[in-house]
Amino acid sequence: MFSSSILKRIQKEHTQWRAKYFKNSAAFECMLVLNEEMIEEVLTLIPDEMQGAGPVKALLHSIGRTNRAYVKSIENIRGGSELWQAKLKQELGDVGIAWVGFIDMLGWDAEEILNKRWETVKTRDVHDKRE
Repeated sequence: MFSSSILKRIQKEHTQWRAKYFKNSAAFECMLVLNEEMIEEVLTLIPDEMQGAGPVKALLHSIGRTNRAYVKSIENIRGGSELWQAKLKQELGDVGIAWVGFIDMLGWDAEEILNKRWETVKTRDVHDKRE
């Protein structure tokens, strides 16, 4: 599916991009942390019988669990940071699997989509307010 060099390249470039636009990690973390209730609310808006909603709901569930593990790892509670970081890795893997599964269901190429989108995103000045 993905060649490891593609993901490693994008991850390295993302690290440089993040360092350029988010000088302190707190600003980037604020952008990432979602309100768990918001995710649950969005999920309630998608009826179970809605045709084709399965992959979107799977992604949202995975993102919600990822967010919970991330917040708990920062808070260092209920088992400690190490436990929640392990859980976070697991949940991020689930997000990736749900994402790739959705793309595969559509018959598209996940690597092509990721590469094409990253080429656009990495050129953005995130502080530029223009659309």
